[in-house]
Amino acid sequence: MMSEENGEKKFLIVVTSGPEDAPLVKSALDIAVVAALYDADVEMIFTAGTKNLLLKGEAEKIVPIPNGDNLLEAIRLAKENGVKIYACSPLLDTYGYKKEDLIEEVDDIVGGSYLVSRSMESDVVLSF
Repeated sequence: MMSEENGEKKFLIVVTSGPEDAPLVKSALDIAVVAALYDADVEMIFTAGTKNLLLKGEAEKIVPIPNGDNLLEAIRLAKENGVKIYACSPLLDTYGYKKEDLIEEVDDIVGGSYLVSRSMESDVVLSF
């Protein structure tokens, strides 16, 4: 099933893993970049379990792979390749964050209904 709008495949990645699973999150970001390079419309939604992965001052402290890039650099690479990054509102609610607490690379805050509708519209849905 292709997107009616422009023929691009819609690719959704839901991230529920937190800092303790940073290598898994890095894998999700790497897959998002590859999908974007294949001209897919790629969105990533980070939800409640991701804790401080999108928090200013914290994302750059998380190094998923020894001697590798920090998480903020991986997120920036994804953004440079057209990946949209969303924080799900339960993330903010669970940890008491506000939008201004999040890194500037976050495109928007979305709710559960957005996650469900995008999952139903997407050609590919992955969860990490």
